Amino acid sequence: MRGEEGNGMMMELLVKNSYHEEQLEECLDKLLEDENTNVSLESCSSAERIEKEKYSNQCTVQTMGGEFDDHLNIDSGKKSFKCDFCNKTFPYKCQFSIHLSTHNNEKSFKCNICFKGFNRKSNLTNHLLIHKEKAFKCDICNKSFSQKYNLTSHLRFHSNEKPFKCQFCNKSFTQDNRLSRHLRTHSNEKPFKCDVCGQSFSQNYSLRRHKYIHNTDKPFQCHICNKSFTQKYKLTLHLRIHTNEKPFKCNVCNESFTWRYSLITHTCIHSNEKPYKCDVCSKYFFIKCRLTRHLRTHSNNQLQ
Repeated sequence: MRGEEGNGMMMELLVKNSYHEEQLEECLDKLLEDENTNVSLESCSSAERIEKEKYSNQCTVQTMGGEFDDHLNIDSGKKSFKCDFCNKTFPYKCQFSIHLSTHNNEKSFKCNICFKGFNRKSNLTNHLLIHKEKAFKCDICNKSFSQKYNLTSHLRFHSNEKPFKCQFCNKSFTQDNRLSRHLRTHSNEKPFKCDVCGQSFSQNYSLRRHKYIHNTDKPFQCHICNKSFTQKYKLTLHLRIHTNEKPFKCNVCNESFTWRYSLITHTCIHSNEKPYKCDVCSKYFFIKCRLTRHLRTHSNNQLQ
């Protein structure tokens, strides 16, 4: 059985075993967790429903204790699916199909509460949790969360636990998704592209922030100084200038800050961590913007 036929059999087995849409999507999500490794249905808990007797005459997949991914990978080297948008390749058609949805700007799954749109049902399902009761509360700062894993992740901020470590520069993070974003600084990968001006970004939030420069509408106005903003959170941050609110406190020296970024920058002083290195003179810096500013001194020297 060749690669594409293997995918067809896998999907047929999933459907024949009465998978609900959500379970099938969850299973396919797990297949995407590592695009460069073999796929095993054993990672999908719901796959245990596959009855090996039913398919004993169809495929060796009935021995679920064995290497199902080896079965799917027969001749897979001769089959690959390439994305025309970003040139990424995938060994399985189901992976490729889901990946294409990341390039699809159509957001057909709408939240019936705030009308925000999503291109995948699983993203909408996760979003709906923000409208539900936040049952998981932090005993330290009283912040509440709708999901337990969000509380667990939040608690690392108080404990300063950073279990996710970069293999290149040894920088550590409280969350695995933050490590994933950080790794792009080493690879210089910029998969998020503005559909207006073509500029690319390494982070999705950077692209979203950038898109506001194309939008001249500023509906959020400060009632104190009448300054207007494109986003509500920017108005919220701006108001701290007037109130002198400093909600971000250093747990080492108790100094407080208006912005989270200022606190993060400040904590580097205590850790003496300088992850950003100048390739010209080998000088190290706490934060990237200081390295960027420093690099201009080399450019100016070259001009003189």
